[in-house]
Amino acid sequence: MSELPSLNRACRPAVTTKSLRRLMAVAAGREPADVLIKNVVLVNVHTARLEEGVSLALCGDRIAARGPDLDGLIGPKTAIMDGRGQVCAPGMIDAHTHLDSLVTVRNFARLALIGGNTCLATEMAMMANAAGAEGVFAFMAEASNLPLRVFFLAPPLIPPFPDLETSAGLDWKTFKKLLQRPDVLGVGETYWRPALELKPHVLDRLAAGKAAGKTLEGHAAGARGVNLTAYRAGGITSCHEATTADEALERLNLGYAVQIREGYIRRELEAMGPLAARSGLDGRRLILVTDTASPDMLLQTGIMNELIRRAVEAGFNPLAAVRMLTLNPADYFGLPDLGRLDPGALADLVLLDDLENLNINLVMVGGRVVVSRGLLTVDIPDHPYPAGLTRGFKLRRIEPDDLRLTGPSGPIRVRVVAVRNETVTQEEIVETRAVRGRVQPDPGLDLVKIAVFDRHSPEPRGAVGLARGLGLKSGAVASSLLWDTNNLLIAGVTDREMALAANRLIELQGGLVVVRGRKVLAEMPLPIAGIMSDRPLADVLAQGDAVEKAVHDLGSPIARPLLIFQTLCFTGLPFIRLTDKGLVDVRKGTLVDVVLK
Repeated sequence: MSELPSLNRACRPAVTTKSLRRLMAVAAGREPADVLIKNVVLVNVHTARLEEGVSLALCGDRIAARGPDLDGLIGPKTAIMDGRGQVCAPGMIDAHTHLDSLVTVRNFARLALIGGNTCLATEMAMMANAAGAEGVFAFMAEASNLPLRVFFLAPPLIPPFPDLETSAGLDWKTFKKLLQRPDVLGVGETYWRPALELKPHVLDRLAAGKAAGKTLEGHAAGARGVNLTAYRAGGITSCHEATTADEALERLNLGYAVQIREGYIRRELEAMGPLAARSGLDGRRLILVTDTASPDMLLQTGIMNELIRRAVEAGFNPLAAVRMLTLNPADYFGLPDLGRLDPGALADLVLLDDLENLNINLVMVGGRVVVSRGLLTVDIPDHPYPAGLTRGFKLRRIEPDDLRLTGPSGPIRVRVVAVRNETVTQEEIVETRAVRGRVQPDPGLDLVKIAVFDRHSPEPRGAVGLARGLGLKSGAVASSLLWDTNNLLIAGVTDREMALAANRLIELQGGLVVVRGRKVLAEMPLPIAGIMSDRPLADVLAQGDAVEKAVHDLGSPIARPLLIFQTLCFTGLPFIRLTDKGLVDVRKGTLVDVVLK
């Protein structure tokens, strides 16, 4: 096993006696500042006020002083910046996201910084499930020298349900090593059902995180009442799964930090509007997060500034919205040097025209300008991943016979994965026929075959089932971008087309492939651990758009095919899912038959 990469020092920069002496000397007016930013309207996140005519004196990577007149700190080498009355806010923090798939962290950072995102905390479950410890360490190493501060959450459930699904895995020893790192802030989201089932491997990780003084991130989708109370009693400190204001209030009452999602997967700011109008509500435990940033926001408007805009539209005060992206997440994670513009804090800040249009003109990280007038001013070099991570598929090939689903010839009843929306599936019992002992798809009944194979097994080892709601009339789709396990999923109308899509995906070493007949219609290669591309986001999105168009050409009415082929096998949400070990009733935690007796 490879060694842990070097600590990401950009996240927690060292403080020495020498640097502290210099910082305090500047603050006391005894020595000149390195940088003086004059005439800004400062966002005071502590008092929720705008302070006009403020100057900021910087010393190294920190703020030494702030006040109305700091010209006495100007020396012969002091760089002077005129803020021209712009609003100055702390650099913004995304407290819950997933950077370990689709594009590299560096390609993400190139866009995120432009939108005012200077710091984030990312889950690593996708990389851990796809490539184990090697993938996790490589992912962390990539983030170690970015101008964007990247903190990590140690993935606890790899895979989430070991009896029901397979993944690369992350052993107990590695998990404990991760908790020792200062740039690992907490234990990643732990699904509430296995926690409340008191499974030892789950409780071990929660106890270790608590003992290490880390946060315990939650995933309490659908939990209410006694279940939510018991989950909190286990030490869970946050939840990003509240979908209504009432659910958010229940969590706040129990002491959870409520992370309000507004990103690619879910958008719940509008539903949280009643919280903004609630008298006496202490908003310090409200945090805005993306839970995966919307690619459109990244490319077009930025992320953090757009979140503020949407929060204001939902009824939140602009200063409260800024605080939900700065002070609140910093305090939640115990980061006293971030999320504020205090003397002694790290000089991570943004300059905006105002809090209405939210046009970001300048972004500074650690006293260094990284964005000016919408353009990066620093170089973010490429970072190649180890060659072994681009050969993550051990599967030899998939043959049509590997996709057979057997049943007694004649009329039969089958248990089907029914797609209700892009994240929810339910069980349906459907009457169909088996011909010569094989159950076949029936596009007329919107009945297609689905299969999942363990990508780490050289010989095909998996399960076959049926799905409704995908709407495929012909062809097949293969994907390796699966929450959480990142195994090989195939859905299609014929075994031959399904095998063709799967084998092309194996050749690409991951991604998504759409075929019809003997032709590949579109593909999105994700060769790094089968879940990530080193291409710029715009290129990957263009490939994704081609995949979605091809899926629609096969007859699917699904609005976002890229999302459904990520979530179709996701056991973190109810109700019924297919994994490489079989058809799973998520609520009962058991395997169930596809063909009913």
